[in-house]
Amino acid sequence: MAVQDHAHLNHRQTQIVAALRRLGYVSIEQLAKEHQVTQQTIRRDINRLCDLGLMERFHGGAVQSSKAQNIGHEARRKMLPENKAAVAAALVSEVPDNCSLFLDVGTTMTAVAHALRNRSNLRIVTNNLEAAQVLADRDDFETIVTGGVVRAQDGAAVGEEAVHAIKRYLCDYAIIGTSGLDRSGYILDFDIKKVRASEAMIENARKVFLGTDHTKFDRRAMIKSAPLSEIDLMVTDEDLPDWLATLAQRAGCRSLVAQVPRSDKLDGGER
Repeated sequence: MAVQDHAHLNHRQTQIVAALRRLGYVSIEQLAKEHQVTQQTIRRDINRLCDLGLMERFHGGAVQSSKAQNIGHEARRKMLPENKAAVAAALVSEVPDNCSLFLDVGTTMTAVAHALRNRSNLRIVTNNLEAAQVLADRDDFETIVTGGVVRAQDGAAVGEEAVHAIKRYLCDYAIIGTSGLDRSGYILDFDIKKVRASEAMIENARKVFLGTDHTKFDRRAMIKSAPLSEIDLMVTDEDLPDWLATLAQRAGCRSLVAQVPRSDKLDGGER
Protein backbone atom coordinates (compact mmCIF):
# COMPACT_ATOMS: atom_id res chain seq x y z
CA MET A 1 0.00 0.00 0.00
CA ALA A 2 2.30 2.75 -1.22
CA VAL A 3 0.93 6.24 -0.73
CA GLN A 4 3.52 7.71 -3.07
CA ASP A 5 1.99 5.71 -5.94
CA HIS A 6 -1.23 7.70 -5.60
CA ALA A 7 -0.19 11.32 -5.78
CA HIS A 8 -3.70 12.32 -6.90
CA LEU A 9 -5.09 11.64 -3.42
CA ASN A 10 -5.92 14.72 -1.37
CA HIS A 11 -4.19 15.35 1.95
CA ARG A 12 -6.98 13.86 4.05
CA GLN A 13 -7.12 10.70 1.95
CA THR A 14 -3.36 10.31 2.18
CA GLN A 15 -3.60 10.57 5.96
CA ILE A 16 -6.37 7.96 6.03
CA VAL A 17 -4.18 5.54 4.07
CA ALA A 18 -1.27 6.22 6.44
CA ALA A 19 -3.48 5.59 9.48
CA LEU A 20 -4.65 2.33 7.96
CA ARG A 21 -1.09 1.18 7.36
CA ARG A 22 -0.27 1.98 10.99
CA LEU A 23 -3.40 0.55 12.67
CA GLY A 24 -4.77 -2.05 10.27
CA TYR A 25 -8.33 -0.72 10.79
CA VAL A 26 -9.88 2.77 10.69
CA SER A 27 -13.26 3.89 12.00
CA ILE A 28 -15.48 6.32 10.07
CA GLU A 29 -16.61 7.96 13.29
CA GLN A 30 -13.06 8.44 14.59
CA LEU A 31 -11.76 9.74 11.25
CA ALA A 32 -14.59 12.28 11.05
CA LYS A 33 -13.65 13.59 14.50
CA GLU A 34 -9.93 13.70 13.75
CA HIS A 35 -10.36 15.53 10.42
CA GLN A 36 -13.30 17.67 11.58
CA VAL A 37 -15.51 16.67 8.65
CA THR A 38 -18.81 14.82 8.40
CA GLN A 39 -19.01 11.05 8.42
CA GLN A 40 -20.49 11.23 4.92
CA THR A 41 -17.30 12.97 3.70
CA ILE A 42 -15.20 10.19 5.21
CA ARG A 43 -17.44 7.56 3.60
CA ARG A 44 -16.81 9.18 0.20
CA ASP A 45 -13.06 9.15 0.90
CA ILE A 46 -13.16 5.49 1.86
CA ASN A 47 -15.26 4.58 -1.17
CA ARG A 48 -12.66 6.19 -3.42
CA LEU A 49 -9.78 4.48 -1.65
CA CYS A 50 -11.59 1.15 -1.92
CA ASP A 51 -12.06 1.74 -5.66
CA LEU A 52 -8.30 2.19 -5.90
CA GLY A 53 -7.74 -1.11 -4.10
CA LEU A 54 -6.05 0.53 -1.11
CA MET A 55 -8.49 -0.80 1.49
CA GLU A 56 -11.72 -2.72 1.98
CA ARG A 57 -14.89 -1.25 3.36
CA PHE A 58 -16.66 -2.81 6.34
CA HIS A 59 -19.54 -1.61 8.46
CA GLY A 60 -18.32 1.46 10.33
CA GLY A 61 -14.87 1.64 8.81
CA ALA A 62 -12.26 0.02 6.59
CA VAL A 63 -9.39 -2.46 6.83
CA GLN A 64 -6.35 -3.30 4.77
CA SER A 65 -7.15 -5.14 1.57
CA SER A 66 -7.46 -8.71 2.79
CA LYS A 67 -8.64 -11.07 0.06
CA ALA A 68 -5.33 -12.90 0.01
CA GLN A 69 -3.63 -11.83 3.24
CA ASN A 70 -4.47 -11.94 6.90
CA ILE A 71 -5.39 -8.93 9.02
CA GLY A 72 -3.58 -8.19 12.28
CA HIS A 73 -5.18 -9.45 15.48
CA GLU A 74 -5.74 -6.00 16.97
CA ALA A 75 -7.46 -4.83 13.79
CA ARG A 76 -9.64 -7.95 13.73
CA ARG A 77 -10.54 -7.41 17.37
CA LYS A 78 -12.06 -4.02 16.47
CA MET A 79 -13.97 -5.29 13.43
CA LEU A 80 -17.68 -6.04 13.72
CA PRO A 81 -17.77 -6.79 17.48
CA GLU A 82 -21.58 -6.80 17.58
CA ASN A 83 -21.73 -9.21 14.65
CA LYS A 84 -19.26 -11.56 16.29
CA ALA A 85 -21.17 -11.41 19.56
CA ALA A 86 -24.38 -12.28 17.71
CA VAL A 87 -22.71 -15.20 15.93
CA ALA A 88 -21.30 -16.38 19.26
CA ALA A 89 -24.70 -16.21 20.96
CA ALA A 90 -26.30 -18.20 18.15
CA LEU A 91 -23.58 -20.85 18.34
CA VAL A 92 -23.88 -21.19 22.09
CA SER A 93 -27.67 -21.50 21.84
CA GLU A 94 -26.98 -24.85 20.13
CA VAL A 95 -24.71 -26.04 22.96
CA PRO A 96 -26.39 -27.69 25.97
CA ASP A 97 -25.28 -27.55 29.57
CA ASN A 98 -23.26 -30.45 30.93
CA CYS A 99 -21.29 -31.13 27.75
CA SER A 100 -17.69 -31.08 26.55
CA LEU A 101 -16.28 -29.03 23.71
CA PHE A 102 -13.20 -27.88 21.86
CA LEU A 103 -12.85 -24.12 21.32
CA ASP A 104 -10.70 -22.81 18.46
CA VAL A 105 -8.63 -19.61 18.27
CA GLY A 106 -9.60 -16.21 16.83
CA THR A 107 -11.60 -13.15 17.82
CA THR A 108 -14.96 -14.76 17.06
CA MET A 109 -14.00 -17.74 19.22
CA THR A 110 -13.12 -15.40 22.07
CA ALA A 111 -16.62 -13.94 21.68
CA VAL A 112 -17.91 -17.51 21.95
CA ALA A 113 -16.04 -17.87 25.25
CA HIS A 114 -17.94 -14.87 26.62
CA ALA A 115 -21.24 -16.38 25.42
CA LEU A 116 -20.41 -19.74 26.98
CA ARG A 117 -20.58 -18.10 30.39
CA ASN A 118 -24.36 -18.38 30.00
CA ARG A 119 -24.01 -22.17 30.14
CA SER A 120 -23.21 -24.37 33.14
CA ASN A 121 -21.10 -27.42 33.90
CA LEU A 122 -18.95 -27.37 30.78
CA ARG A 123 -15.65 -29.10 30.06
CA ILE A 124 -13.69 -27.03 27.56
CA VAL A 125 -10.44 -27.85 25.76
CA THR A 126 -8.88 -24.86 24.02
CA ASN A 127 -5.64 -23.53 22.58
CA ASN A 128 -7.07 -19.99 22.78
CA LEU A 129 -5.42 -18.37 25.80
CA GLU A 130 -7.65 -15.29 25.61
CA ALA A 131 -10.71 -17.51 25.73
CA ALA A 132 -9.28 -19.53 28.61
CA GLN A 133 -8.84 -16.33 30.59
CA VAL A 134 -12.48 -15.41 29.98
CA LEU A 135 -13.59 -18.81 31.30
CA ALA A 136 -11.07 -19.27 34.10
CA ASP A 137 -13.14 -17.97 37.03
CA ARG A 138 -16.11 -20.31 36.54
CA ASP A 139 -16.16 -22.94 39.28
CA ASP A 140 -18.51 -25.18 37.30
CA PHE A 141 -16.28 -25.16 34.22
CA GLU A 142 -13.26 -27.37 33.70
CA THR A 143 -11.09 -25.41 31.26
CA ILE A 144 -8.16 -27.33 29.83
CA VAL A 145 -5.46 -25.39 27.98
CA THR A 146 -3.30 -27.24 25.48
CA GLY A 147 0.44 -26.94 25.39
CA GLY A 148 2.24 -25.57 22.38
CA VAL A 149 4.09 -22.51 21.15
CA VAL A 150 2.20 -19.31 21.94
CA ARG A 151 1.79 -16.95 18.97
CA ALA A 152 2.72 -13.44 20.09
CA GLN A 153 0.09 -11.74 17.95
CA ASP A 154 -2.99 -13.42 19.42
CA GLY A 155 -2.16 -15.75 22.28
CA ALA A 156 -2.93 -18.92 20.31
CA ALA A 157 -1.07 -22.08 21.32
CA VAL A 158 -0.06 -24.00 18.20
CA GLY A 159 2.37 -26.65 17.06
CA GLU A 160 2.76 -30.39 17.63
CA GLU A 161 2.31 -30.17 21.40
CA ALA A 162 -1.06 -28.46 20.94
CA VAL A 163 -2.19 -31.05 18.38
CA HIS A 164 -1.02 -33.93 20.58
CA ALA A 165 -2.93 -32.53 23.57
CA ILE A 166 -6.15 -32.07 21.56
CA LYS A 167 -6.00 -35.67 20.32
CA ARG A 168 -6.10 -36.95 23.89
CA TYR A 169 -9.75 -35.90 24.17
CA LEU A 170 -13.07 -36.81 22.57
CA CYS A 171 -15.57 -33.97 22.96
CA ASP A 172 -19.25 -33.57 22.23
CA TYR A 173 -18.67 -30.43 20.17
CA ALA A 174 -15.94 -28.49 18.38
CA ILE A 175 -16.52 -24.79 17.76
CA ILE A 176 -14.11 -23.50 15.15
CA GLY A 177 -13.44 -20.35 13.15
CA THR A 178 -11.99 -19.67 9.73
CA SER A 179 -10.04 -17.07 7.79
CA GLY A 180 -11.85 -17.72 4.54
CA LEU A 181 -14.61 -19.61 2.76
CA ASP A 182 -14.26 -19.93 -0.98
CA ARG A 183 -15.74 -21.83 -3.88
CA SER A 184 -13.54 -24.87 -3.31
CA GLY A 185 -15.93 -25.93 -0.56
CA TYR A 186 -13.16 -25.85 2.04
CA ILE A 187 -12.62 -23.63 5.03
CA LEU A 188 -9.29 -21.85 4.66
CA ASP A 189 -6.60 -20.31 6.82
CA PHE A 190 -3.21 -18.59 6.65
CA ASP A 191 -1.31 -20.61 9.28
CA ILE A 192 -0.66 -24.34 8.83
CA LYS A 193 0.00 -24.77 12.55
CA LYS A 194 -3.40 -23.29 13.39
CA VAL A 195 -5.05 -25.51 10.76
CA ARG A 196 -3.53 -28.67 12.22
CA ALA A 197 -4.93 -27.82 15.65
CA SER A 198 -8.37 -27.09 14.18
CA GLU A 199 -8.31 -30.34 12.20
CA ALA A 200 -7.50 -32.27 15.38
CA MET A 201 -10.54 -30.71 17.05
CA ILE A 202 -12.76 -31.62 14.11
CA GLU A 203 -11.50 -35.22 14.06
CA ASN A 204 -12.15 -35.69 17.77
CA ALA A 205 -15.58 -34.09 18.14
CA ARG A 206 -19.00 -35.67 17.73
CA LYS A 207 -20.43 -32.48 16.18
CA VAL A 208 -18.62 -29.54 14.56
CA PHE A 209 -19.89 -25.95 14.54
CA LEU A 210 -18.33 -23.16 12.43
CA GLY A 211 -18.77 -19.50 13.35
CA THR A 212 -17.86 -16.77 10.87
CA ASP A 213 -18.84 -13.31 9.71
CA HIS A 214 -19.59 -12.21 6.15
CA THR A 215 -16.10 -10.78 5.57
CA LYS A 216 -14.84 -14.37 5.16
CA PHE A 217 -17.17 -15.12 2.23
CA ASP A 218 -15.16 -15.73 -0.95
CA ARG A 219 -11.95 -14.77 0.85
CA ARG A 220 -8.82 -16.52 -0.30
CA ALA A 221 -6.28 -18.05 2.04
CA MET A 222 -3.60 -20.49 0.97
CA ILE A 223 -4.13 -23.41 3.37
CA LYS A 224 -7.07 -25.80 3.14
CA SER A 225 -8.61 -27.11 6.33
CA ALA A 226 -11.80 -29.18 6.55
CA PRO A 227 -14.41 -29.39 3.78
CA LEU A 228 -17.90 -28.16 4.55
CA SER A 229 -19.04 -31.77 4.56
CA GLU A 230 -17.33 -32.12 7.96
CA ILE A 231 -19.24 -29.16 9.41
CA ASP A 232 -22.61 -29.86 11.03
CA LEU A 233 -23.64 -26.23 11.53
CA MET A 234 -22.37 -22.94 10.09
CA VAL A 235 -23.45 -19.74 11.85
CA THR A 236 -22.96 -16.42 10.04
CA ASP A 237 -23.96 -12.80 10.53
CA GLU A 238 -25.51 -12.39 7.07
CA ASP A 239 -27.35 -14.57 4.57
CA LEU A 240 -25.05 -16.85 2.61
CA PRO A 241 -24.37 -15.85 -0.99
CA ASP A 242 -25.99 -18.23 -3.46
CA TRP A 243 -22.77 -20.09 -4.28
CA LEU A 244 -22.02 -20.73 -0.59
CA ALA A 245 -25.61 -21.71 0.22
CA THR A 246 -25.45 -24.26 -2.61
CA LEU A 247 -22.14 -25.68 -1.37
CA ALA A 248 -23.45 -25.94 2.19
CA GLN A 249 -26.63 -27.68 1.07
CA ARG A 250 -24.71 -30.19 -1.02
CA ALA A 251 -22.36 -30.86 1.89
CA GLY A 252 -25.20 -31.42 4.34
CA CYS A 253 -24.06 -28.45 6.42
CA ARG A 254 -26.92 -26.68 8.17
CA SER A 255 -26.68 -22.87 8.13
CA LEU A 256 -28.03 -20.35 10.61
CA VAL A 257 -28.00 -16.55 10.39
CA ALA A 258 -27.46 -14.78 13.72
CA GLN A 259 -29.66 -11.83 14.62
CA VAL A 260 -27.33 -8.82 14.58
CA PRO A 261 -28.70 -5.64 16.18
CA ARG A 262 -30.23 -3.44 13.51
CA SER A 263 -28.15 -0.41 14.51
CA ASP A 264 -24.94 -2.33 13.65
CA LYS A 265 -26.23 -3.34 10.24
CA LEU A 266 -26.99 0.30 9.45
CA ASP A 267 -23.71 1.68 10.73
CA GLY A 268 -21.39 3.18 8.17
CA GLY A 269 -24.04 4.55 5.83
CA GLU A 270 -25.47 1.23 4.67
CA ARG A 271 -28.99 2.71 4.59
